[in-house]
Amino acid sequence: KLLESGFSGTVETPSLDQIKNICELATLKCSYQNIAKSIKKPGTGLSHLFEKERAFWIEYQGTVEISFDISRIKMETNGTEIKITLPEPRLVTNVIPESLIEDSFIIAPDQLFQKNSITVQDQKEAVIRAQEEMVEQIREHTTLIRSAEKQAQELIENYIQQIGKLTSVEYRITWDMEVASE
Repeated sequence: KLLESGFSGTVETPSLDQIKNICELATLKCSYQNIAKSIKKPGTGLSHLFEKERAFWIEYQGTVEISFDISRIKMETNGTEIKITLPEPRLVTNVIPESLIEDSFIIAPDQLFQKNSITVQDQKEAVIRAQEEMVEQIREHTTLIRSAEKQAQELIENYIQQIGKLTSVEYRITWDMEVASE
């Protein structure tokens, strides 16, 4: 059956390249709803004399992807003993552009003579800060990170066990998880 499915080589031992491929598939993607809040302070100097402080917030949806830098995955073998080192997961957040509709922007009104315009740059900076805070919250509340690590471990262990079944070898797997350097 393996030859019919295009398999042309022999399977002898687990491969680091295959483990890296598995980790690419082990990306955990979650959706979230977020609010970017900010306050624009009045400027300084005579040209900003009549400006007032204005609050604004932007409601939006986004995704976070938790994955592993496959170039940093390591595998050490000693006979049937296999030690796999997974790097600290990387987190990437993305704003879903379609979620940014007119009703997503709530801005305190300007006064007739006390204006302080909220610019596109002000809004971008607020969203960037909100995204950074989202990553920090995920790092502090590690449930999602642990889920991604567990998913990667289970997929890799399944692969190694399948190699073991094909070759009648029982592998023992140990894990080393890299942590962020402070």
